Amino acid sequence: MTSSRRGGTDVVVKLRLAEPKDAQSIARVQDASWRVAYRGIMSDDGLDRLDVAAREQLWREVLSQREWPVFVAEDGGGVAGFCHICAARDDDLQPHTIAEITAIYVDPAAWRRGYGRTLCEAATAEVRRRGFATVVLWVLERNAEARKFYHALGFIADGHAKDDEEGVREVRYRKQLGKG
Repeated sequence: MTSSRRGGTDVVVKLRLAEPKDAQSIARVQDASWRVAYRGIMSDDGLDRLDVAAREQLWREVLSQREWPVFVAEDGGGVAGFCHICAARDDDLQPHTIAEITAIYVDPAAWRRGYGRTLCEAATAEVRRRGFATVVLWVLERNAEARKFYHALGFIADGHAKDDEEGVREVRYRKQLGKG
């Protein structure tokens, strides 16, 4: 279990490392989060065609590799959110000194309860423990709530942007890590 401060109070969130059996729950959380957070940003058709089974298979493969952790936050025994980290994947970054949060999603029913903050703090602590000096992530440019969330956690836009497969603009955020 871990806790984080939110609005001057401690929020207790149960975190653990994900296991292959969590793939379906992780896919469900990601699907639900995309459908709510990205509605109006991504095409409705694209969101309506999300394939939870395909996403479950992807997460099953990620979880079987075990090189990089996927953290899950539990709510009443079920997965309320998750976060995956790895070495930076962008060509302009040094993967030996820069890590990346590739995914961090919380079930919309559990938003604003401290799960996202706690997951992000666990991810940054893990990459710091592994000796990384910086962590980056990509966020949809028009996702104002997520951008505000990352800014509150000390991430800043680093000036890099790209378009995803649907032509939706993403911006990269970066956080310098202090000594652990």
